[in-house]
Amino acid sequence: MGNLCDIYGDHFRAIRYYQKIDSIDHAISSRSLRLKYKLYMLACYIYLNRIKEAKELIKECEELSILVSDKVLSGQIHLYQAKIHRSEINIE
Repeated sequence: MGNLCDIYGDHFRAIRYYQKIDSIDHAISSRSLRLKYKLYMLACYIYLNRIKEAKELIKECEELSILVSDKVLSGQIHLYQAKIHRSEINIE
C-alpha cells in the first residue's frame, strides 16, 4: 500500500504505511525485505525534504546493506546519499 501511495504522489500517506511496518520490523525475518521497505521510506523522506529523518534512516540502511550484500540495493543507497547531499547544499 505504501508503494502505491508513493507512486500516486501521496508521500505522507506512504510514510504512515511504512511507519506501521516499522513498528513490526523485528518480526520480519528477511533482511532484504527490511532493507527494501526502508529504502522506500527513505525515498519519501527525501521527496518531502525531511532531511534529518532521511539522514538517520540512511545510516540504518547502510548497516543493513552490509548484511544483505545486494548490489542493486547498495546502488540505491548511494543514489539516496547523493540526493541527501544535494538537498543539503540547496538548503544552505
